[in-house]
This record gives sequence, C-alpha cells and structure tokens, in this order.
Amino acid sequence: MKLEVNINKKYAFLIFGAIILLVISVGVSATWDTSKKIFHSADDVKVTIPEEGDYSLQDAITGGLIGSSGVGEYTITRNDTVGSIGFHSFCAMAKVRNAEDSHYCDIYKNDSTSEWYIKQYKTGCTAVCIDFN
Repeated sequence: MKLEVNINKKYAFLIFGAIILLVISVGVSATWDTSKKIFHSADDVKVTIPEEGDYSLQDAITGGLIGSSGVGEYTITRNDTVGSIGFHSFCAMAKVRNAEDSHYCDIYKNDSTSEWYIKQYKTGCTAVCIDFN
C-alpha cells in the first residue's frame, strides 16, 4: 500500500510553523510554575546613594546607608484636603476617585515655600506624605 500526499510549499510551511508554535506554547506552559511568586532579591536590585556610589539594595541596608539606621524615624500621613496639605519631606498620589475624561488630580510642591498641595477637578484625591525626623 502506497500513501502519497501532495502539499503545496506554502501550506507545508504554514503547517510546519503551526506545529512549532504549538510545541513552544506547550513547553512554556509546562514550565510555568504559578505557585511561586516572581520577585527580585535585595542583592539583584541596585541603588545609587548620593555621594556614596552604587550598591546592591542588600549591601546598602546592611551597611546602614539606608533604612532606619541611616534615615532615622519617619512619619507617614494621609491627606485628602484640597489646597495646602502642609510641609513634608515627600508626598505622592495614593488614590484617585471618579477619574473620567477631563478630571484630574495633582499633588505638587510649591518650590518657593516648600509647601505641598492637592489640586483636583471633578474627582477626589488622596495623598500620602512621608516626613523624615
């Protein structure tokens, strides 16, 4: 018994490509372990400390260049008052409510007074501020 199959070159490449794609996708899904969390260790993260240089995050913490021994105590506050929210070391946007087209939330520092402000239009903003003591 003789079996003969004639496939046009174009369709042969298409079938071959589909088989390769199927094999790769099965291989990737078989090796993907969803039980493990994906993260970087403190040795993998690099940080630049002003006037000190570049370090791994772990070396910077262990050496006391950052963290409680390097920075001291700190206070974190939450603000949602429109207008001045006071003097802080740093503030960032933490939450925006009812954000639609043309609505905005702006957390900014007045450079001349060093005071932080919340400015918003048709939305609700929450800022989180940190103060290093």
